[in-house]
Amino acid sequence: MKFHPTAPSKSFIGFVCIFLLIIISCSKDSELLKDAILADPSTEIKEDTNEISEEITEEELVPEEAVLPEEEEIIEEKIYETRTTIFTPIHDAHLQSGKGYNQDLIRLDEGHRESYLMFDISPIDSIGGILEEVHLEFTISTDDGHGTISVLKGDSTEWSEHDISEITAPKSDTILGSTTNDYLVNQTQEIILDQEKLNPEMLTLVLKHEDGNDLAIASKEHSSKNGPKLVITYSAPQDSESIVSANQNPTTEIPAQPSIEEVVTPVTETPEEPTKEEEVNNDTPEVIEEEKPDTPISTENQSPIAVVDASPSSGTAPLKVSFTGNNSSDDEEVKNYGWNFGDGSSSNEATPSHTFEKAGTFKVVLTVQDAQGKIDTEETTITVKAKENNAPTAVAKASVTSGEAPLKVSFDGKESSDDIGITSYLWDFKDDDKGSSSSTSHTFSKAGTYEVVLTVKDKDGLEDTDTVTITVTEKKNEAPTAKASANTTEGEAPLEIQFKGSSSTDDKAVKNYFWDFKDGSTSTSSNPPHSFTKKGTYNVILTVTDDEGLKDSETIAIIITETENEAPVAVASGSPLTGYAPLKVELKAYNSTDDKEIKGYFWDFNDGSTTTTKNPSHTFADPGTYQVELSVKDEEGLTHATTIEVKVNERPVDNGGGDTGGGDTGGGDTGGGDTGGGDTGGSSGNYPSNAVFASSYGFKSGDATSAFENALNSGSSYVVIDKQNSDWVISPTKFFDLTNMTIVFEPGVKLKAKSGSFSKSNDQLFQIVRGKNLKIIGTGAYFSMNKSEYSSGEHRHALRLRSCENVTITGLIIENSGGDGVLISGDDDGTDPSKNITIESITSKNHKRMGLTIINAQDVWIKNSTFSGSNGKDPQAGIDLEPNFPNERLININFSGCNFTNNHGAGFQIGTKNMTSSSSPIDVTIKNSNFSNNSKNSGYGYQNTEILFSSGNTTNPVKGNVLFENVTFNGSYNSIIFSKTPADSYHVTFKNCVANNVSTNGSNAIIKLEALSTQNTLGGFTFDNFVMNYSKNVPFMEINAPTSGLTVKNVNGTFRISQPTDMELVYSGGYNPSKNSNVSIEYSFK
Repeated sequence: MKFHPTAPSKSFIGFVCIFLLIIISCSKDSELLKDAILADPSTEIKEDTNEISEEITEEELVPEEAVLPEEEEIIEEKIYETRTTIFTPIHDAHLQSGKGYNQDLIRLDEGHRESYLMFDISPIDSIGGILEEVHLEFTISTDDGHGTISVLKGDSTEWSEHDISEITAPKSDTILGSTTNDYLVNQTQEIILDQEKLNPEMLTLVLKHEDGNDLAIASKEHSSKNGPKLVITYSAPQDSESIVSANQNPTTEIPAQPSIEEVVTPVTETPEEPTKEEEVNNDTPEVIEEEKPDTPISTENQSPIAVVDASPSSGTAPLKVSFTGNNSSDDEEVKNYGWNFGDGSSSNEATPSHTFEKAGTFKVVLTVQDAQGKIDTEETTITVKAKENNAPTAVAKASVTSGEAPLKVSFDGKESSDDIGITSYLWDFKDDDKGSSSSTSHTFSKAGTYEVVLTVKDKDGLEDTDTVTITVTEKKNEAPTAKASANTTEGEAPLEIQFKGSSSTDDKAVKNYFWDFKDGSTSTSSNPPHSFTKKGTYNVILTVTDDEGLKDSETIAIIITETENEAPVAVASGSPLTGYAPLKVELKAYNSTDDKEIKGYFWDFNDGSTTTTKNPSHTFADPGTYQVELSVKDEEGLTHATTIEVKVNERPVDNGGGDTGGGDTGGGDTGGGDTGGGDTGGSSGNYPSNAVFASSYGFKSGDATSAFENALNSGSSYVVIDKQNSDWVISPTKFFDLTNMTIVFEPGVKLKAKSGSFSKSNDQLFQIVRGKNLKIIGTGAYFSMNKSEYSSGEHRHALRLRSCENVTITGLIIENSGGDGVLISGDDDGTDPSKNITIESITSKNHKRMGLTIINAQDVWIKNSTFSGSNGKDPQAGIDLEPNFPNERLININFSGCNFTNNHGAGFQIGTKNMTSSSSPIDVTIKNSNFSNNSKNSGYGYQNTEILFSSGNTTNPVKGNVLFENVTFNGSYNSIIFSKTPADSYHVTFKNCVANNVSTNGSNAIIKLEALSTQNTLGGFTFDNFVMNYSKNVPFMEINAPTSGLTVKNVNGTFRISQPTDMELVYSGGYNPSKNSNVSIEYSFK
């Protein structure tokens, strides 16, 4: 809103000026002048007001036409301009373990430290300003880190840096902005805040940290670094006063211009005769204090700051207290700690424990010393009382207090307490059953109200009771809900469709399924397949029935269209395609295809001969080049033709050297002569006659790169990398458009990276670009690199398939790369994914980054392979599925019979932060595989785990499905599953999985599901028959909601657990059960 001030009346201004002059002229001293100014001028003002009113009245009598011009002159349009002001905090501090610290730095550490900043930006409001843009800037001090920093608006400014504590600290209720980064010392960071959520007033900002290492920020008290500041751009009236920039003069306030009533006119007084006392005073010259220059910022060593934490601070003897001194700080480093416990004992540890054996009040003093010898001390008081037995306190809790019979309730009495120790628990369930454990479960089979009583006793026989009421009602049967779906709903006849009805639900169980396909066929299976052979629209109905005969139905429409005949596709192949006359060639047409059936084949050998045989043999008697044509025809007469070239050479004259074995074609049946490598390998293996041996292209023991490249680029369809007396040592290689080719690495062959030749960070041992129809066979052969040489970079991969299609790799042992063992991708811009890739029976081990990475691929099968020992560069995982662009894909990715073991990071991880809801849904399946001893030493910023799921800080995550079926976990160090994905991301299912001896070194839940603070949902998991056997005292699952507003959604599961203390499901953070949506987790302890 803009205000248009009205100019005051000229008569009114004149009256005020005359009035002030009269007062000044009549004054004899300053006191009279002061009285004149301070006296209540109400009478005079009222008279003047009356005069103004009379003038207005007279003006009102003037005709309207005469008044309008004057009104136009006095109305002024208020003009706004854009300004920027820097505000520094009034208070800045951080909380650690519930205690406030006001130092020259403020700290951030997820779950441990939070920082609080208070700014006064109300001067913007006082001049009518409007916020346009708000930036928070801060400088990293002596401790760098990484992760996400979120800025939230505090709900109170009733705190100060001198007295902030866990009680007085404001709560954070609104997120204003965030950043995810690596934070380096002396680096200034900037976070853009949402000005729509801010008002120009006194303001508290709360800084939180997650997903990374802790860090420290320079505070406003820092002697050499800039403290936090708000840089605010706002619009303000052009004629309004300026706000003094807070970083120029932090304590200066801008006085307002005096109003007309406050104007004081100086008065010249007649000097009086001085008294004797005044004369004496006048003899003393007036002392004028010179303005001292600003003290320069000190760069000298600062004393450390001692900080003492003690837990507990009081109790009954003997009292063991844990002391913490490593929260003390110094501008450089705290070198020494000295504790005096006040009972004759001391310690030089940073975090000692001490037991006070006797009652008393003990003043504990911590002295810290830095490298320059400067010290600081802080003390705390420990109060120890004499031991006196008190009766225990019973606390009974129940997981549910009402429900339908049969109702299973978990009871917990572990919060009961006693000063000595509780020796017995007794639960009376009031249905003639009892329990004697601190925590137990009981099933109430009948309706009724049960006043369950818990009685606890200590060793002296003192006892206490607590009661919890359980209300059990009769269960009312509900009708089932039919849910019908199909893998496709339209297509050309004949069309086979897989129907699914197993997603139907009932309060007990669905008893019967009945499908009516509306073509005369029915089925009683839950998930039947069915083929539609005729054109039409079929409204398929699924009807489900429960035990009591209640039913429900759902209909799904299937549209079948007529099939339009397509011409066949001729595909011709032959072997060998080159040789000496007479040359017998085996020709094949079996790869030719048609949408129905091929009815006729016709071969024209272009030597005067033809045949209609599908896969004929033909002998070319004379030398020459023959364009052999294959033509195929379908039932409706549509045809297609293709040609292949057969090159027949004139046989050389026999010179008596009968061991040549086939001349240039690669060694014949014996593999000897000049082309097969002689005794070094040409004869090993049962190879076709057209095979060529790579050694024949000039193998050199020190550098075989040329022979390797020339063999693969020779155009032969069958290349053998034959065993030599030394390794195949090569420089980086890259092959384009290899097609219709078999590459055999003989047993014992080692394709070895040449030392010193992989200087570029993306040099790769064996890279294939746009390869098609390839077989790489390497049973007992090695791809080996020199990992220890590659101190920088992470992209020196051993084997890369880039935009390849129809490639099979078997038997290789791939080791010691400076990146990934195997990388499957498309082009670098995210286009042209690799397709139809099969990898079987390989071992990929000891790589710097990953055993196998898939970035952009479709139809991939990984079978019976092992991925182990990844270490050196995060993520250090066995498998990483992680696209770089939204247009990349992970479609039909399959693992079966694989082992993921001893990787320093996760055994298997899926990261989709670069994908969105517009990306193709992911489809990943892992079956019959084993995980063991992964996540040995990961510093990846996530919890150590066997399997990791993440979707990044996105509001529109990619969809899809991930299935783990018949998967086992054996001997895991930490958690087995950790997820940071929202519920609307891809859905993950674990079916018939077993975990044995897991979390041997961990402290977190076996399965942990949580979300980033910027997300509003968590979930998307199904656990179907998950069995766990472990001895660690940790819960089998934890659901951690970062904020109370977060919805836990679509989490369902059934667990059977064997664990000594029956640790149950744990909810943490801001979890609110009222926000649950489709959450059902059932578990039982064995």
